[in-house]
Amino acid sequence: MKFLSIFILIFVFASGTLCSGENIGLCLSGGGAKGAYEIGVLKAIEEKNLTGKIKSISGTSVGALNGVLFSEAGADEAEKLWREKISFDDVLTPDKEKDAETDKFFENLLNSIIPSDIQEDAFRSTLNTIDSTLFGTAPIKGLYSRKNLKSLIDETVDFERLKNSPVKLYASALRKEGLVNQLFNSRSADYMHFFYLNEQTSKESVSSILLASSAIPFVFDSIRLPPETLENGEFVDFHYTYFDGGTYFLGGQNTPVQPLLKDSSLDTIIIVYVDCDWQLGGVRESFRKLVESSGKKLIEIVPSKSLGDFLTGSLNFTESYIQKLIDLGYKDAMSVLEKSI
Repeated sequence: MKFLSIFILIFVFASGTLCSGENIGLCLSGGGAKGAYEIGVLKAIEEKNLTGKIKSISGTSVGALNGVLFSEAGADEAEKLWREKISFDDVLTPDKEKDAETDKFFENLLNSIIPSDIQEDAFRSTLNTIDSTLFGTAPIKGLYSRKNLKSLIDETVDFERLKNSPVKLYASALRKEGLVNQLFNSRSADYMHFFYLNEQTSKESVSSILLASSAIPFVFDSIRLPPETLENGEFVDFHYTYFDGGTYFLGGQNTPVQPLLKDSSLDTIIIVYVDCDWQLGGVRESFRKLVESSGKKLIEIVPSKSLGDFLTGSLNFTESYIQKLIDLGYKDAMSVLEKSI
């Protein structure tokens, strides 16, 4: 019995040593206000003393911003920011200068579906507008300004700390130019870009990447990145513009796990979704296969309740809703982590 006790102690000690050396990659999905759910998850990660094990974070849209905030200031400060500085008006700031352009676009669209003597010309005009907007060289125009959000990013992101962070940080964005090929050839990998934030040489590049990653088409302008922006150590093509990396219908990937799969130093990947199981469909299974083929352990944190749709969820920045999501994210994450770590 004595020898059995000694064996158990040795086993527990060895297991603890292996766990303490485990390197974790964290993948944060995009989803607007649903990103508050991730704040609750990050609080649970801190409480389980896993922060020091996280070596890489990959996110799109709000997931990318949450990843930067967490790596720089921790979950408590990120939560404080969500409670005090992120609101509907901060994110969705009307841009009065674009009213005329927007009215013209929808006037053309309306004319194209109403029988009239000029229907053919109106229809052609609308097609040209859509073509130049989605597939041409002109940036996508959105209804809302990014001024407030950009100010928020500039105020809260410490560029020097990010650049020297031991945690690798990635943000994804979808390249606008050439998307017509994506739609007809299903080659999304050619247009998804994963930017390594730590390698950037200017705060403006980091800010622009974060704005591009969250630029929902027609809601916000697409972003032309500064010429000093780097991707895989090379300067980006200044002719390109980028928008929300999680735009599914144009080939985006709302859960950008790819940079973590390629990182051979990682043992485990934690994926945080902002859609519940029935909304994800076959997405979870596809990621399970990808992670399994990489030889890494997978931990999934999935909302136990629906966080709402685009209008009731992603654009719902009310204080009560944010609090609800933070609490749910914490509860769900603690339940999963207690079983997995």
